[in-house]
Amino acid sequence: MIENLLEGDIYFVGTPIIKGMCTEKIKKLLEKLENKKIFLFATVGFGGSEEYFATLKERIIGVLPSSNVVIGSFFCQGKMKEQVKARYLQLITENLEDKNLQVSLQNFEQAKTHPDTEDKNNLIKRIKTDLDIK
Repeated sequence: MIENLLEGDIYFVGTPIIKGMCTEKIKKLLEKLENKKIFLFATVGFGGSEEYFATLKERIIGVLPSSNVVIGSFFCQGKMKEQVKARYLQLITENLEDKNLQVSLQNFEQAKTHPDTEDKNNLIKRIKTDLDIK
């Protein structure tokens, strides 16, 4: 299956971020690409920070063979599984003073509606900008 995908010149590769990295299937695909142009996009459960997005992008780029060129990227807020909320609630009961856990819980609630229409429109704008499409 992957072998059939390796014939293109430009790849638009999307993934959720799980535990700070792309999915294992996407990682395996990226590792096989050679001499390609790649646009990366991802949804991130704990989103909202451009610095964090940049760190994640660099991690993913680190998987790519050096013959490839990343021609653009877009990262945005993404949904999280309900188990994450349950874990936050458990941790909050055990660590009542930890304000970061409250922030994490608030972020979980905000993430429920993402990616949304604005995220999708911003992705399209980024693709057009990065690829110089009018």
